[in-house]
Amino acid sequence: NLVVTYTDITVLKLAEQKVRESEQVVRGVLETVPQCIAMFDVETRLVAWNQNYEKLFRYEKGELVQGKLYRELVETVAPRGFYGEGDFSAFVDARVARVWKNSERRMDIAFDDDKTYDETIQRTKDGGLLLVYTDISERKEAEAKIEEQRDALEKLNQQKTRLFSIVAHDLRSPFTALTGYTEILSNEAGSLPTADIAQFSKTINDAAWQTLNLMNNLLEWALAQLDQTTCEPVPINVHDLVEQSLIRLELVAKAKGVSTENRADAISVMADSNMTDTVIRNLITNSIKFTPENGKIVIATKRDDDWTEISVTDTGIGMGENQLNDLFDLETNQSTPGTKGEAGSGLGLVLCKEFVEKQGGVIFVESTMGKGTSFRFTLPSVTIEDRKSLEQEKNM
Repeated sequence: NLVVTYTDITVLKLAEQKVRESEQVVRGVLETVPQCIAMFDVETRLVAWNQNYEKLFRYEKGELVQGKLYRELVETVAPRGFYGEGDFSAFVDARVARVWKNSERRMDIAFDDDKTYDETIQRTKDGGLLLVYTDISERKEAEAKIEEQRDALEKLNQQKTRLFSIVAHDLRSPFTALTGYTEILSNEAGSLPTADIAQFSKTINDAAWQTLNLMNNLLEWALAQLDQTTCEPVPINVHDLVEQSLIRLELVAKAKGVSTENRADAISVMADSNMTDTVIRNLITNSIKFTPENGKIVIATKRDDDWTEISVTDTGIGMGENQLNDLFDLETNQSTPGTKGEAGSGLGLVLCKEFVEKQGGVIFVESTMGKGTSFRFTLPSVTIEDRKSLEQEKNM
């Protein structure tokens, strides 16, 4: 005997068809959005995803399958170093726990392709999870630039405040001497002893030199902050450049009773003439300021294959560690009077550092209280290749 049973499964088939159609609709919607999306049910089984999610985690074809557990998916990519170097099993445990033990959260995740994604985890009505990754790399870059601009603006405001302080105090001081002593000479020159006239004239000359040096530094610093200082490296004879600075500062050094010696070799560096002149002038001026009567300043050089070191060494009063730490920072550098009460702004040393570094060199200082100070900075040496290149330019 044979019993044949027929069951009408039309409704079941229609339901299955509707499920497939619904899945296609969901998949179609997922593929229209730029985010990387994956959906999991309450048992952590994969329900749906889009190609962006597949590409983000670098799954190969066939690795993403409906019903696959989230842990299995993480275990697939972890050995490839996706979550970092080390014990990938630990990464798997940490990743699964982080995603499934938190109900809802969002955080920024940096991937190894230098991109940053916003990871959003949301619970679905049935207890599953919706993972959404949004590329926020451009936004992060914009935020970083804004932060850099904010820091630069804050630094500029600090420099502006410091600059106003320099103008208000350090530039004002020598003018006070100039106006005061010139007024005395103007009104009483006929009755003043010759010795007084000579002393007043010397004070006026010192004040004029201080003012000129400060004005030069202010102008050069302002141009540097506006990026209007161009660096044009050419071969420069170090001995000759030092000699020019010493000639200009000869009267200032003699008036203070400080001797100078040019021990710089007649070697060439590849540097900007104006910038290097400013550095040497400021370092020598600084040494004169802090060297007492009968002291000495020596300018020397030392060269290797690629770099030339220029040093300005004095027998002055020296500096303590706190002064050395803040020496090249305009915001923290506190100017101190010289051995004869000379005023200063501290701007000259800031310029030295900026101009040396613009030419690819470095500047550093060693000092001992009561014994003296040695400033040393480096500049590129003129190489054989430089000379060949210059000869070719001349012959063109």
